[in-house]
Amino acid sequence: MSILGKVGLVESKATARSNTAVLWLRIYFQFGGRAKNLDMIELIVHMRTLVLPSRLRNNASMRNLPRCPRNTLPRSWVACFLAYCVASAWSSLALGQSQSAAELYDQLAIDLAPLHAALIAGDPSEDPSESRYEREGVADARMTAWLSAARPFRADILRAVSLHYERPLDRSQGFALLLPHLSEQRNLARATRWLALDAIRSGDTSTFGELIRAQSTLALRSAEDHVLISSLVGLAIGLSQQSMIGDMIDRGELPQEAAAAALAATTDIRTHDFVHLSDALLQERDMAILEMETLSALEPADRAQRLGALEMADAAALSDGIQFDEFKGQATAFYDACRSIVNDPHAPGVEEAIAKLEGELMDGKYGELTKQFAPAIGRMIERALEYDAKFEALAVKLSALADGSKKPGDFMVAANFYAAAATACAALGLEEQAEIETLRLAKESVTSEQLARTARLLDRLQVPITENVVAGSSCASLAFGRTGPWAHFNAVNGLIRETMPGIQGAVRVTLAQALITSNATLALACIRACEHYASVGNLGHSLVAEQIAKDSVIALEALRTQGALTEASRLELALLVAKFPTDDPFRYRRAIESERHALAATPVWIGSEGGQHVRPFDEDRLRSLPPNQLVFLLAVQMRAEAMLTTTGCACSYDGALMDLRSWFDLDGLAKAIAQGETFRKQLELAPSSNSSPLAGLLATEPLDLSRRLTDQLAVLARLQELAKDPSGSTREASPSGVSE
Repeated sequence: MSILGKVGLVESKATARSNTAVLWLRIYFQFGGRAKNLDMIELIVHMRTLVLPSRLRNNASMRNLPRCPRNTLPRSWVACFLAYCVASAWSSLALGQSQSAAELYDQLAIDLAPLHAALIAGDPSEDPSESRYEREGVADARMTAWLSAARPFRADILRAVSLHYERPLDRSQGFALLLPHLSEQRNLARATRWLALDAIRSGDTSTFGELIRAQSTLALRSAEDHVLISSLVGLAIGLSQQSMIGDMIDRGELPQEAAAAALAATTDIRTHDFVHLSDALLQERDMAILEMETLSALEPADRAQRLGALEMADAAALSDGIQFDEFKGQATAFYDACRSIVNDPHAPGVEEAIAKLEGELMDGKYGELTKQFAPAIGRMIERALEYDAKFEALAVKLSALADGSKKPGDFMVAANFYAAAATACAALGLEEQAEIETLRLAKESVTSEQLARTARLLDRLQVPITENVVAGSSCASLAFGRTGPWAHFNAVNGLIRETMPGIQGAVRVTLAQALITSNATLALACIRACEHYASVGNLGHSLVAEQIAKDSVIALEALRTQGALTEASRLELALLVAKFPTDDPFRYRRAIESERHALAATPVWIGSEGGQHVRPFDEDRLRSLPPNQLVFLLAVQMRAEAMLTTTGCACSYDGALMDLRSWFDLDGLAKAIAQGETFRKQLELAPSSNSSPLAGLLATEPLDLSRRLTDQLAVLARLQELAKDPSGSTREASPSGVSE
């Protein structure tokens, strides 16, 4: 079959044919003629991100153009092919001389689309290749192939920065305005992100800085549409860049020269002002008025058809007659109020102003029709403030790195190392875990053969686990963000975080290594990890901190018996122990308050189709609950976890290093989780019945938190005792009870 038959050449108007000719022939030579891969060409045809020339992209009729059957040739295929050849030759000359940035972006979108499709074509259950490359710098075969194929496009990405950019939009279309280039520019921004990482990791700081500037330019140009969605896309591209640079700083891979380049390249997009939200709202108002004028002139059947095309067929308020003049006045008043807030989102009282405006909108002050079209002003302001805060914090770090007052290691975040160690520990078999745990708890009773076998195993785990724990402990802070490369390690299931079992096991591996090598430094690294986890601010990580401390006490006592706990080690231990507050060393009380706030702030989805998010708990009432009842409320909303059942799960969480069962009353936990469905049903009935969503629930104690508050003091006392020298005196350190 010929290439023309495979791509299904459109036979429509001569204009459409001549403009699409260059695009399809370019695809043929790029991916068919050179790679001889016709299936790839067919993939491009079917991709939803199909790019049309800029002067045709807003022609709604293009969405419904006919397409030749896959197994037939167009009748005029010879003439079309000749037209392709002529058009291609002319295009290569003309574009080289007068190509605009918009046209070049469109071309790049076509060129990169099959590469992206191949990159994401793996098993969706696996860790995405690009995610692993971002956070670990590990390029698997799929990512390596993408980088190799994408590097030649760097020159065009950089060239586009200096080209004139203009993308005319036919605003007379109202809300039918097509903006397919936004998706393309977001995808191009992602590609630029990966190429920038590739450059810095190859030592090419100059290209890295230029690519960061190219990504900033994409954000700026997205906002030039002066359409609200375009402005929000500009913010999204900017936040993506902030996230990438911030993650690089957290990993310690941004040297001084690169930091200076990134600081300069982000100057123009460092505050949300670059997206012109006020102007975008003004344009949005004009489009809404234009759309309503169009709808008001249509017959009911035609109006319903247009609403369906706009995916607003359920807008009952628009099905009857429309009072256009009344809507115009109401919409103008609403958008003016929005703009007054957007013009200064940092002003005092902005939250109250937003709440007032949203309340007036819902109460009908601006009419039912305005309510249908109104943007989410609260979310918009929240996004803008988030943007400013993140870039302000990033600029502080970049400036410190750029002027040399801080080194890359000063900003490294422990999460990268702890999560890597936790992941490696989860890969251990049950027998391997039992072997390590036997040595940790009873080294003196193991045979020399067992000792040698475990030593070999620990040597194998030195790099993936022990070195990561030590590196993490040397970092200034620990935070598992809700977004970013390690977000899944902050995934919450009531009392459990994803990282909890793995890090407990990783610390135990490190302590076993300390015992077998008589290395007290490794045990002290675990105490630093304990302090990190205690500082996170939720119950799950406070539980982890207490367990790390208990395990470290066992190892330190054994090291003292071996004579490996030297005077220098005891002094360092005293300094570390002094960082723990004496009344709440593992920050349980702070974690309780954090969980109260999270319960009150986290919405729960009720109902199926047409359901809604509700916040079932009042924070003031939550404050009156004792800690154990708060734990019950967390447990009620948990999913059943195999790692917490009495029968076991035959998985790594069953292993001796990672088992969490001893922390909980498993019967009380199971009974609490089993009442989750009753809780949800009560929640659905509560608004109409005026009853509590907790009515009928039987409170249990999945975790005796009151006892934990007491036991933690005993653990701290044992650590303080270990810090004393043999004569009984305690080394001077900073005052105990220092808060974080």
